[in-house]
Amino acid sequence: MPTLKRKVHGALTGFLERRMRLESSKIYITDRFELILIPPSKPRPACFTLGTALDRDTGGWMASLLRENIQICVDEKSRKIAKFRSNYERWWLVLIDHVGYGTQEQIQVKHDWDKILVVNPMDPRCGYEL
Repeated sequence: MPTLKRKVHGALTGFLERRMRLESSKIYITDRFELILIPPSKPRPACFTLGTALDRDTGGWMASLLRENIQICVDEKSRKIAKFRSNYERWWLVLIDHVGYGTQEQIQVKHDWDKILVVNPMDPRCGYEL
């Protein structure tokens, strides 16, 4: 097992053993790698869920990137269904989130869909509704 992977595994195992699940915690793995553990706002099926991966050397713009790209998808899909819109009473759009893995619940975009769901591809039960 590579060194970083072993250190992360050990830190998460130690976190679970200390039963600190209800508190936010910062765990320093190396001088350039840290984990910030935040309790979920609602129960999740997995013990740990990746909230975001951030490299401060390249910028922390994931939320704005997601919002921008979700808006592009919404606008494109809205144009594609425009001529069929009257054929159905309700329209839902489901987007698979390969960037934030369905954890960015604060994302808001302009749309006229009845429902938009953003789903975690690693666990389809996790995600959020726009």
